[in-house]
Amino acid sequence: MNTMIAHESNKYLPHIPVLLHEVVESLQINVGKDYLDCTFGAGGYSSAILAKGGAVTALDQDQYVERFALTLSEKYGERCSFVHSNFSEGYTKL
Repeated sequence: MNTMIAHESNKYLPHIPVLLHEVVESLQINVGKDYLDCTFGAGGYSSAILAKGGAVTALDQDQYVERFALTLSEKYGERCSFVHSNFSEGYTKL
């Protein structure tokens, strides 16, 4: 799965998630189960989780990547949400 990742120069750089198949396989994704992607980037892992029926809350501190989350939200609706935050700050779903 090739995705494009935004760079602060506002150009897009190609991005290929590392070990995507292995990560998705090890997560044993279940339909409707919630997953937290703490380093969203261009959304490669989140996209794979959503495609398998999971729900994703994605975190990223990079202001340029929210557009990728919006694209996934348009496709998967409420199963995809994005929080502009650094993973080190943690996340509590209310």
